[in-house]
Amino acid sequence: MYTLSISVQLLSLISGVGVVQGIFLAILLYLHPRSDKRVNFWLAFYILALTGIMAGPLVLRFVPWQDVWYIAPLSYLPGPLMYLYIRSFKEKIGFKKTWPYLLLFLTLTVLYYLYLDYLGNKYPNQKEIPEEAFRSVIPLIVFTTRYFVLLLFYFLSRRELNIYQRTIKHVFSETSRIDMNWVRWLINGYLFIVVCSVIIYFLMTRYVDQFYLMYLINIAIATPYLYAISYKGLTQPTIWQKAAVAESQLEEQLHASEELVKTTREKAKAQKVAATDSRLDVIARKAIGLIEHQKL
Repeated sequence: MYTLSISVQLLSLISGVGVVQGIFLAILLYLHPRSDKRVNFWLAFYILALTGIMAGPLVLRFVPWQDVWYIAPLSYLPGPLMYLYIRSFKEKIGFKKTWPYLLLFLTLTVLYYLYLDYLGNKYPNQKEIPEEAFRSVIPLIVFTTRYFVLLLFYFLSRRELNIYQRTIKHVFSETSRIDMNWVRWLINGYLFIVVCSVIIYFLMTRYVDQFYLMYLINIAIATPYLYAISYKGLTQPTIWQKAAVAESQLEEQLHASEELVKTTREKAKAQKVAATDSRLDVIARKAIGLIEHQKL
């Protein structure tokens, strides 16, 4: 028990340091002179969203669990923010493109408030989180939906990165300085954190009394990830910094290149299907000829 207490204290220290440095890294990433603010704006908010989730155990030390409804919906934000970060490589992301994700966040905040208000009224004086918060139908639906959304944005982000890496080659002949292969590491790291969260959630449903310790373990896993993506996001030049043309003109070129790549791939696929169909026609005619003339 004493060893477990030491582990919790050590992980709490890691959590606290991670939260403080996560905020610092997000500010540095956005304000640094070498930073491309148009792109790193989204990466900075991605880091802040992860930092807000990491701050959960610290908040629970000072605020009753009945009042932390404003932290819970933050777990939905990393996926959309990572996706918008990758989309910003090739287009300007304004309010029109972000309001659906903000609406999702506000809706979930209200739903979390209503649910935790219900639990708070049912267990007004209970200091520990009740088992019902994990094992009843409502939280199961909520957490399942959350992980489905997070995994969906993993695949959407991969798709956007693949599109970007194909289209940029049609705009620049030399792309080694703006190579975004490291973003694939960012996306895979995100997937690793989500999978760890799923595993730890199911452990929480089994060992509710160890909720705090498992939450801290999840944070300890995510802390090195914050350092790595902050460093790479700061040191990696973007296409907007390299281009010698206006942003609007470059954005048009990228969209035109994306359509060209899409059309080329569709034509190649259609030609492959046509070639396969033609070969099948030849085989069918030969088989019919053998049946009719040589009594196959």
